[in-house]
Amino acid sequence: MELKKAYKCANCGYGKMIHEIIDCEIGDASCDKVIIPAIEVDIYDTCGKKFFGYEAALKLEIVK
Repeated sequence: MELKKAYKCANCGYGKMIHEIIDCEIGDASCDKVIIPAIEVDIYDTCGKKFFGYEAALKLEIVK
């Protein structure tokens, strides 16, 4: 877990951004869930708002 710059969250106005590698679950109520492993994401530690970089967005778009 790597701490990023201390920008205030646009969602809640608080928190610190943390860089993590997570398994991301996508899908909706009409289909099965799909888990994409090892996605790099920046997450605010207070509200959980996630920001995906370019490579992560490409991985997620391929699955769609």
